[in-house]
Amino acid sequence: MTLEMADVITDFVPGEDVFDLIPSLGFGDLSLVQNGADVVIQNRVTNEFLARLQGVDVPSLTQADFV
Repeated sequence: MTLEMADVITDFVPGEDVFDLIPSLGFGDLSLVQNGADVVIQNRVTNEFLARLQGVDVPSLTQADFV
């Protein structure tokens, strides 16, 4: 999946909202990259772009945001 095809999430609030990961995908399998004002979440294993979080900074995300 290309970045353009990734889900765009406009209202994610770190510390309040969480991502429900599939059992075969752990937090360590994710790459979180700042892209302008957004965070891009990518699967490190498959290189698939999973989501783009609008208006979120990487430092505001923790492992607790991914369950």
